[in-house]
Amino acid sequence: MPVVEFAQAEVAIQGKTIIHPLNLRLSEHRVGIIGANGSGKSTVARLINGLNIATAGRVTVDGLDLAAHAKRQLVEAWQRPIRHNRRIERTALDSV
Repeated sequence: MPVVEFAQAEVAIQGKTIIHPLNLRLSEHRVGIIGANGSGKSTVARLINGLNIATAGRVTVDGLDLAAHAKRQLVEAWQRPIRHNRRIERTALDSV
């Protein structure tokens, strides 16, 4: 079972703290996050899946630092050449 750990993870946008330093260890198969609108539930979920990066502290999944991993994936994605699959479109008339 993967373990997600927040170690003093904090998110700030334009100088405003969205998530205050958070220490948390999640090891259950399913976890629910509840709270009022605007309380940071979506931000925490985005930290877990690597869509947001903590501006301070660390978020790890099984020891893998998501910030470092996300940056490496982004660099690789930009360096990888785009490959287009060429598909030949045929019509019903072509089959007659």
